[in-house]
Amino acid sequence: SVQTITVLPQPQAGFTNTLVCAKDMVVFPDTTTGAPTQWSWDFGDGSPLDASQSPAHTYLVGGTYNIILIAGNNAGCIDTLQMPITVNSVPVPAFTATSVCLGNITAFTDGSFDTSPITNYYWDFGDGNNSFASNPNYIYQNPGTYTVTLTVTNSHGCDSTITDTVTVTGIPVADFVYDTVCVGS
Repeated sequence: SVQTITVLPQPQAGFTNTLVCAKDMVVFPDTTTGAPTQWSWDFGDGSPLDASQSPAHTYLVGGTYNIILIAGNNAGCIDTLQMPITVNSVPVPAFTATSVCLGNITAFTDGSFDTSPITNYYWDFGDGNNSFASNPNYIYQNPGTYTVTLTVTNSHGCDSTITDTVTVTGIPVADFVYDTVCVGS
């Protein structure tokens, strides 16, 4: 009697490792060969295992994590791949600004923090103008409350944004009303 035996190839677990910033969702494209039908991903940060083929994951804190992928096929053959991934920190943006009277300089002071150097600043002053300086000075043309946005980017290309308001007070106009009076009245 002749029997047909199907021999499945041994899976070779694999995935692509990309630049990752904390708090950004990253997709791990599966590159496993050998007719895989099941996957088990351990992202190394204490989160639950994921059985997706090419899962998406978000790391909340920068650091180095060991990712473990176990891939298997219908014959019960499995392969394990462990690969470290570096998750880059995200800057914590902060700033202060002086509230001023119209015509005076509003001084913006950066107070952002990151463990990596901050390399780019982008200020949106809320009136259609912007700056790339770290601590810009700006003169608003009209009184009002402006929504100011600061985006900072670190040396790894990771960025974060903060929004706050700045008030520019109008200059009072001195004026008075007088009436004609007669002497002795």
